[in-house]
Amino acid sequence: MSTNFCLNIKVNKDDQETELFVLPDDLFLTRRVHKITRTTITLDTFGKSWILFFGAIPENKIYANSTGNWITLTKSMLIYVPSFSIIEWKTLPCHLDWWAISSDVPLKKAPQHACIVDRGSEFNLTTRTQIETIINQKPLYLIEKNTDPSPLSKKIKNKIDQKFTTEILIKNLIQETKASYSIAHSSFIKDYGLSPNDYLRRIRLFHSMDSIMCRGKEVLNSAMDAGLNNPSQIFRLYKQITDVAPNKYSWSNAKITAYPDLNSI
Repeated sequence: MSTNFCLNIKVNKDDQETELFVLPDDLFLTRRVHKITRTTITLDTFGKSWILFFGAIPENKIYANSTGNWITLTKSMLIYVPSFSIIEWKTLPCHLDWWAISSDVPLKKAPQHACIVDRGSEFNLTTRTQIETIINQKPLYLIEKNTDPSPLSKKIKNKIDQKFTTEILIKNLIQETKASYSIAHSSFIKDYGLSPNDYLRRIRLFHSMDSIMCRGKEVLNSAMDAGLNNPSQIFRLYKQITDVAPNKYSWSNAKITAYPDLNSI
């Protein structure tokens, strides 16, 4: 795509506003501004897209869990999140203004686990080469929920990651591992902090939001893309997890403007 344009999408939740910038080479830049009114600990799951977070992070307000320790995030840090990651955040009351570059097209070279790297003095991330250069430096911290899960949990997660766009049943995936349902279910929760069914629901939601926001797809088409053949499922998922109707993220609600210079952020 040769033209860069911004989609301003306002979501009526916690005074939250989202902007999307569509860049060349299947790259997307997202800005989200919202007010955090209470201390929260959130377990985030990410879908097919990789994401690189950055922004004007307020001092001592946002933390990422790194092997049991809460790491304070600052403006000098970049947070790289590979596809299908699970990360735990702690957020204190603040006005939050964060940005993210993402794509569902893989990078040629990238870290295997979610990590924090130094932003550095030069900050130009408009090409894949520039992104690969900065994220492949030595990480300051690893922030994946679990970088060494049990073989059973990892096998179940990998099956979900590969098949979530189809009409899969968790009980059938577990049967394929030859483990009992109760043992596999408990193992997954212990390693990742949520059940296999909850994980499946969340990455389907993430994938649907990606399809709507970054690909301009209609809500029902995004549901089909995410493995939800019953249209009502997508509305229930959004209500349960985000409390926001999926059509709020539609391109039909957008205004087109120029996108900003990242060095000014």
